[in-house]
Amino acid sequence: MRATASLPALIAITALTGSLGCGGTQPGAEATDAPNTTPAGAIVVEVDPASVRAAPAFFEALRDDPFRYYRFVNVPFSDETCRWFGESVTTMPNVNLHGDAHIEQYAITSEGRGLADFDDSSTGPAVIDLVRFGTSLRLAADASGLGDATPLIDAFLRGYRDAMESPDDEVAEPSISAEIRAGFGDDRAGFLEMTDGLMIPLDADTEAEVREAFGRYAARLVETSDAGINEAHLVIRAVGGLDIGIGSRLDEKFLVRIEGPTSDPMDDVVIELKEVRDLSGISCIEAGRGGGAFRVLIGQARIGGGIDPWLAPIPAGGEGRFATTPFWARAWYDHYREVDAGGFDETADLAEVAYDVGAQLGRGHVVQIASPLDAQLRAEQLALLDEIEPDLRAAIDAMAERTLEGWRRFGAEVDAAL
Repeated sequence: MRATASLPALIAITALTGSLGCGGTQPGAEATDAPNTTPAGAIVVEVDPASVRAAPAFFEALRDDPFRYYRFVNVPFSDETCRWFGESVTTMPNVNLHGDAHIEQYAITSEGRGLADFDDSSTGPAVIDLVRFGTSLRLAADASGLGDATPLIDAFLRGYRDAMESPDDEVAEPSISAEIRAGFGDDRAGFLEMTDGLMIPLDADTEAEVREAFGRYAARLVETSDAGINEAHLVIRAVGGLDIGIGSRLDEKFLVRIEGPTSDPMDDVVIELKEVRDLSGISCIEAGRGGGAFRVLIGQARIGGGIDPWLAPIPAGGEGRFATTPFWARAWYDHYREVDAGGFDETADLAEVAYDVGAQLGRGHVVQIASPLDAQLRAEQLALLDEIEPDLRAAIDAMAERTLEGWRRFGAEVDAAL
């Protein structure tokens, strides 16, 4: 039994492309070298009406907001990006991928800023991240009423190029990030109260599984930590299920509150245990369930920057979910704020964030993956971007339209089911 309030029936997530496929052919037909330039088709979610009626608030939230819908359909979206570029995608260098780069993944914390949530990280062609984030800029411009997204995409690609050319240069903090950070206060008690409120009570068998799995995770941390973590820091205070997220709605999640360095509750640590997402539906990346948790950890380390000392896989063992499904763990920040796609008043403010993300991906895409040949890989990526930029921009425009068309179809199905 799943501990979270998961949907009672599987949601089939597929790309309905009509006459579209690899390089513009029918799915399964022989691919060509040309990118797909046909704007028709839709990225849709086929839902079971019983699922809609069982979780109406969730489905209504997707129906009412195209950006939420876009967040939910990352796997078919990314696979359709693979198809768009046809056979040419197989000749592109593999880089570190965030895997679900979009504007609402841009988070501001007390530790820094940038893309967060590396659940879909892997390795593969850079177009996966570039098209995904570029499309989010198109949708965010619509949501914020900013009009033409071209200046935003220009800023994003400029940031990517600048970081490829000068990876050690610092990027100025976007105005919205500085404004959010200035609003952070010292409310440790409020943070802990909030996390306690998110914990869903578990049945006895599930709680026993989680505690046993956490024990294996704790032993791994004590064995490998460079941060001085020891058994005294890992006493469990509370365990619960977790049911939040949009793109991660179907991923099983748990929260564990532990004692931390002292017995004072105010220095407790909150650890999230999260199921590794199956990315086997994305045809042009090097990932899938068989890769376990390390693709997530590596993505966070290489693209996200600073290492969370609590970041680690959950070693498999015991019986039940943790014996057969890979999980990973991370700590929660006291201060964590993601930007809102519809919350920008000025194009210039969103363009600053777009540039910052472009620079983050420009640095992170090549870190260590070709070491000691990082500089050569950067040169290769810059040459590739020169070659494919018109196709990249066309893909961003088309994928935005396909997402919106899929959202409209989805909304009609939800309305019919309710």
